[in-house]
Amino acid sequence: MASFKVGKSFNFSPKISISGNTLFSTSYLGLTLEAMITASEASKYADVATIHKNVLASLTEENIGNDIPANVSDCTFLLFNTPSDGKLVIAEEYINSNSITESSYRNATFVVAKMEDEDIDTVKSYIKSLGYGVTVSLSETK
Repeated sequence: MASFKVGKSFNFSPKISISGNTLFSTSYLGLTLEAMITASEASKYADVATIHKNVLASLTEENIGNDIPANVSDCTFLLFNTPSDGKLVIAEEYINSNSITESSYRNATFVVAKMEDEDIDTVKSYIKSLGYGVTVSLSETK
């Protein structure tokens, strides 16, 4: 089990499962930790107070013992850079500590010949949905 270190990249999953979950992905891949911050600092990136209320409201008998503080200001928030150049802020207390692994990843280049424009957008969207950043370079072929 890895512990979080600023500047390193990680894969992890939330430790709580929420019915109809719209708060969290089922897993996160290749996120680089930028900083460990307070709830006040985290609120610059997301409405952490409302998210925390929703997390507390979603706790069931099965996950009630997950050591999630009642007060959002008692949480340690992690600010991550995502592979698609976005930001993610999540309380460390929401993360399954057994799921944390340090990530090592490489860039991959694929060449797909004779692809239609709408197919490019479909493939690009799908790759982004997996949590990867995408850069598309086009060249004309005859």
